[in-house]
Amino acid sequence: MYHHGLSEEQFAKVGKIVLNWGAADNFVGYCLNFVFKISDPEDQIDLTLVLDMRKKVDLLVKSAGRKSVSEEKTLLIKELSSVCRLWAEDRNFLAHGLGVASADGDYSIMSGKKQKPYNIDNLDRDIERSAYVLNLAMRLNMLLAGVEWNPLGPLPSRPA
Repeated sequence: MYHHGLSEEQFAKVGKIVLNWGAADNFVGYCLNFVFKISDPEDQIDLTLVLDMRKKVDLLVKSAGRKSVSEEKTLLIKELSSVCRLWAEDRNFLAHGLGVASADGDYSIMSGKKQKPYNIDNLDRDIERSAYVLNLAMRLNMLLAGVEWNPLGPLPSRPA
């Protein structure tokens, strides 16, 4: 993303959001490897890198309906699906948007698909959201991997 016009603090916040979503995307891919019992490293890479996060989450939702998945895992999958749908637009603005500075010095992040800019005042909110999504994906990955030790503590409340 071209960052002309962002302060260093704002640019760091955008980076944190994008990194949190990227890590969550990877953990969701790892979850699919567990669900579908894919052990070949090349097949794992194909599955986790080729599909976008929305498709990976959709596959998890479908698998939860078909396989005997514990209630805890099913709740995490449903919550992950819900927040990904709710927050995808802002995530995509930041991950794929273009920074545009106007002649009067105002700065905005624009999407190629939307005709409205991202509200830069939402960066703190979107840091919380991206951290929540990452937390969900990490929890689900640990459960699917059979890890019983949980360093994450209780699931935090969903951010607004």
